[in-house]
This record gives sequence, C-alpha cells and structure tokens, in this order.
Amino acid sequence: MSDERLIRIENLRRVCAERNLGAKELASNYYGRYTYWRDLLEGGKSFGEKAARKVEAALGLPDKWLDTPHKPDEASPLPAASNAVSSQRWRAVADLLAAHCERLDVSMAPAAFLLLVDAAADSLKEHDDEGSVADVFNRLWPLIQHGAKRARA
Repeated sequence: MSDERLIRIENLRRVCAERNLGAKELASNYYGRYTYWRDLLEGGKSFGEKAARKVEAALGLPDKWLDTPHKPDEASPLPAASNAVSSQRWRAVADLLAAHCERLDVSMAPAAFLLLVDAAADSLKEHDDEGSVADVFNRLWPLIQHGAKRARA
C-alpha cells in the first residue's frame, strides 16, 4: 500500500476517534455500507483519490486534508455547519419522500430513490411540507420511470 493511502487511512482513523465515529455511525450518517467503513477503519482496505474527496466532503473536512500528514497533537478541523445542515436536510427530504412513496405503494431501486432525494432536496425550500414534496415527486417520478425503462432496454 502506498504511503499516500496509509496517510489517508491514518487520518480517517484519527478523525473518527476524535469525533467518536465508528463504522456503524459512518454508515448511518454518511450513507455508505457498514462493511466498507469497517474495512477502511480496520486497515483491511485502502481508498484512492476519488473516495478520499467524498469522505472529506461527508465529514466536513477541507479538500485534500486526508492526504496531508498531520502532527500528532493537531486536532482535525470541525465539520462545517453547512455540511451538517445539508445532511440533516437531505435526511428530512428522504424521510418525507419515503413516507410519500409508501402511501402511494410505489417502490423503486435504491439508486433511483437516491437520485429522487437529491433532486427533491435541490428543488424544495427549507421548510416545505408534505404537499410540496408530493408536487416535486409528481414532477420527478415520470422521469425516473423513463430512465429505469431505458436502463432495462
């Protein structure tokens, strides 16, 4: 394993230790699989440039922070408030959309649901209600169905 990958793993472990995050918390808060996070934290797996940028964004770290060696007594930066808010916002929209889909007895592939939530979160205002979520869903659902049909073809 390259020095750069070892530095990333060590920095990830450090941030997680400081923030009291384990694989379970990372998976539930940052939408990855538990086994992925566990393997990273235990050193059974390394991650490259692209994954490092995603992890930094998820944890609210500055760009390339995971790639940089840090002094042992240097604390990791606190996550940006906007990342915490946007994560909470995304989760709230996901919950509203999941409830709406359940009421309509609509099921879809997880990847399609994630796309729907991302698009809805971009479209909705901060304090939208279930009616607004339903409107966004009704606009986006035909596009998702069309995309799913094209993917199967």
